[in-house]
Amino acid sequence: MYFLGKAVSRIARPIGAANARQLATSNAHGLLTIHPEVADALARGAPVVALESTVITHDRPKRADYSGRGAVPATIGLLEGRMHVGLERKQLEILADVESLKKAGKSPIKISRRDIAPAMSLGHYGGTTIAGTTVVAHLAGIKVFATGGLGGVHRGGETSMDVSADLTELGRTPIAVVASGAKSILDIGRTLEYLETQGVTVAAYDNDGHWPAFFSAQSGYKAPWAFNNPKDAAKAIYYADALGIQSGAIFGVPIPKEFEKVGLEIQAAVDQAVRESEENGIAKSGRDATPWLLNRVKDITKGLSLPSNIALLENNARIGAKIAVEYAKLKGSGTEKTGSHQPAFGLHKPAKTLKAPASRAKSPLVIIGAAAMDIIAQPHHDSPSAVHSTSPGSVRMSPGGVARNVAEAAHRVLESLSGGHEFESKRPLLISPVGQDAFGLVLGSETELIGMRADGLMNLSTPDQRTATCNMFLDVRGDLQMGVADMGIIGDAKLDVGRLLEKLESAAPSIVAFDGNPSSDTISNIIKKAKQLAAMTFFEPTSTAKCTRVIPVLKSLVENDEDPCITGAFPNIIELRSMWETARSEDLLDSSYWWSVVDTFGSDLHRVLAGQVRGDMLFLLNDGVIQMATQLIPFIKHFVIKCGSKGVVLVAHVTSKEGAINWASEGSRPIDHQIVSRASDGSALIIRHFPAYALPASLATINVTGAGDSLVGALLAALAHKGDIFSTPTELSTAIDLGQRCAVETIQSPFAVAPSISLLK
Repeated sequence: MYFLGKAVSRIARPIGAANARQLATSNAHGLLTIHPEVADALARGAPVVALESTVITHDRPKRADYSGRGAVPATIGLLEGRMHVGLERKQLEILADVESLKKAGKSPIKISRRDIAPAMSLGHYGGTTIAGTTVVAHLAGIKVFATGGLGGVHRGGETSMDVSADLTELGRTPIAVVASGAKSILDIGRTLEYLETQGVTVAAYDNDGHWPAFFSAQSGYKAPWAFNNPKDAAKAIYYADALGIQSGAIFGVPIPKEFEKVGLEIQAAVDQAVRESEENGIAKSGRDATPWLLNRVKDITKGLSLPSNIALLENNARIGAKIAVEYAKLKGSGTEKTGSHQPAFGLHKPAKTLKAPASRAKSPLVIIGAAAMDIIAQPHHDSPSAVHSTSPGSVRMSPGGVARNVAEAAHRVLESLSGGHEFESKRPLLISPVGQDAFGLVLGSETELIGMRADGLMNLSTPDQRTATCNMFLDVRGDLQMGVADMGIIGDAKLDVGRLLEKLESAAPSIVAFDGNPSSDTISNIIKKAKQLAAMTFFEPTSTAKCTRVIPVLKSLVENDEDPCITGAFPNIIELRSMWETARSEDLLDSSYWWSVVDTFGSDLHRVLAGQVRGDMLFLLNDGVIQMATQLIPFIKHFVIKCGSKGVVLVAHVTSKEGAINWASEGSRPIDHQIVSRASDGSALIIRHFPAYALPASLATINVTGAGDSLVGALLAALAHKGDIFSTPTELSTAIDLGQRCAVETIQSPFAVAPSISLLK
């Protein structure tokens, strides 16, 4: 078996542990499947090193610790027709088990540039060559690629025209390859000449400029350029990138010194293998020649070449990681000095290149509300406060909007919980209007790149309607100080509510969630349609200015003798207070319906609560949280209240017989912050405090604006995956724990929703 990825853990955290369900990705339904950790590193400007996979499927040096140190490794390979950028251990094992793949009729193929599209279309497994890896790495936005040996001009290539596609690819793709020169079975002199013709920067990673020959530190040729440290090599990549040079570079790294002594013996074996290949015709077989020659060299040397092969692979990965780290520093210092705009999107080629296939109409979970572009400004830590002026800092853009953030979080978590074909039928649907402007185009393409459904985005017909935008100003800690939200398109009178409801009905969901951005009339229509579909309804209040929009809807339902109760809401304490005050001023808390529900709780409810609420839960009574939530329970059955650094509070009215029995068997446990009260009609009122996660002092808080949305998305994903989690105490606790972990991941990410939550369970 192959152990690829250990070395990176010595300096930087490797790609997450290989649980089968952790193969969730940031771009899982686009044509590139980009691992969340790779996507997150690229978004943050952290170092990433691409790794090829033919070394796994065809060359097969066993036990090679082939990864980068100090950078996120992104092994590129093809599984079942899907091109992956960043492979988990389980996926590496699948590609490495060539015999099992052959028995299943799925023999892995070598994939160069020409093979990518047909291999994907036919659902093949395969290892990418240097050329194939270069193409895909460039599409993903990776600048450094570490491998063993470069392809080249084959011996006799001046007549056969047998020239590796690796060379032509480097001539047209701006990427830096770190390798031990060309394989010594090739014509090294002609290979260097060909690289020069293609405009490729050729540099030895050696003081004296000796060009290596794979197993040997010296080929007898000198490189045009020489570097002896990663910083200078990174500068060459940086300047080429800054100048827009569209060709690549190859850095020739000599094999480690302790393996130089066996070089002459291995070279003699190479010469013998080459002669034999010419005699038996293998030399003319193209892509099969190299693995045959390598295996023959291994046989002749009785395995002597294998340790050398492994050593150079590992060494090249280490050097590549160091160069990637220095390159990332250069890119970061450039943006720090200028304070320039750095889009969080744009990690890929245009969306049409990676466009995802159309999605099915039905979905168990629909989220309705704002999809917006977030523009986030944050001063540098050492920037002085400036009144009526500007401060040095960073400005970044990323897709946002409450409903969109919740939908992305639900998408990522639900994919992790479900996985595979099961997820295809559960993919959440976001319904939101977007304008015919640049931001609308970006929102659509970024939605598809993540792998989310984009068929719920409604392009409005009038060009004067702007895509929703939120401009936020953060302090140096990442906390929101102020902002301006242009969300008029969602509450606009021109919004085609009929079209929105058609999309909702076509999806036939079991869960409908909506944020506070639509008008009260639109919210009323959403709730009525959801009730017709027998779907659970959940409200994300959004802000203090918008959280009360649901109250007139509930009042209207009461006055028309319709069921006024929605399933749940996710306010913070301030939003809860605004909702309660508005409900009281609208006389909702004095209606006959309200009394009919409240009477079932018994007159001594608050006395019981006062006797059992203690310790860390006292703030719930002192701040009126329990009182406000229980008074709103007749209209909103379940509250999940976000209390910031104090955690999460559940106030829920479980009306199902089975659910009430489940909670009754749990009972009140004040020591565990849980209170259960049985109502006269057999239902149960539950109050449960979930303390916040204890965060280490070293945790870097980058952006807190999407933390609550990530928590809500995780809870909705759990509902879509498990059903009514509010009726099962253990399922609910698991879901809220997952939601809090998602929130913690997001506050450490520049994104509104952290891609890394795809790895959580």
